[in-house]
Amino acid sequence: MSIQFVCYQWFFPSCFQYCKLYMVKFCPHDLFVNTRADLGQCPKVHDDEVKALYEKSNSYKKQRYEEEFIHFCQCMLNEVERKIVKGKQRLALIGKADAVSINADYCEL
Repeated sequence: MSIQFVCYQWFFPSCFQYCKLYMVKFCPHDLFVNTRADLGQCPKVHDDEVKALYEKSNSYKKQRYEEEFIHFCQCMLNEVERKIVKGKQRLALIGKADAVSINADYCEL
């Protein structure tokens, strides 16, 4: 009979299977499900017990995890803003092309 060790200490190196972002606040993989910005399913484990241990902890590693979370969120925000700008530019180009074709049609009449 084998005994399985379940790692509920979030800061052990052997416990990198847990999602750091989920422990800090939430996992971004769960945000934009079924949209163009969907990140897919998170490859890490989301465990509420480990998250509770993380929240109770006073370890110095918490700050590093929180900084990683903020950095990841800022990168996602920058990516979405970049896509919005590109979309607006594309719409502006389409609008100019439509305006030129409408003016050409109007002048022919």
